Amino acid sequence: MSAGVPYTHRVAGQVRSIAGYYELEEEALVSHEGERYLYLLGTGVVETSCCGTGGCYYAMVPGRVLAWHSAVDYDGSPISLLEPVRSEELRAALSRAIKAKESVSQVVFL
Repeated sequence: MSAGVPYTHRVAGQVRSIAGYYELEEEALVSHEGERYLYLLGTGVVETSCCGTGGCYYAMVPGRVLAWHSAVDYDGSPISLLEPVRSEELRAALSRAIKAKESVSQVVFL
């Protein structure tokens, strides 16, 4: 079993780019075969591109929860230990479960 990768829980604020921004809005958990997986819901907006404007609502999956809120960082934000999802079969199953639960156009894995 992996020792896990530390993940600091922060979902506030926009990340700006030359063509627009993305913003993580909410954290949620989805269960699959007795395990819990963290996913984040976000919005990506293209507002200053030469090709036009647009956007999407997406989910990003950091991984399987090994230890939930097991520490805090210097700002007091909780830190969990996660294991990235490597299996393509598991990624497909989680994508289906998240899309059935949320109105997202895509699910990406970290």
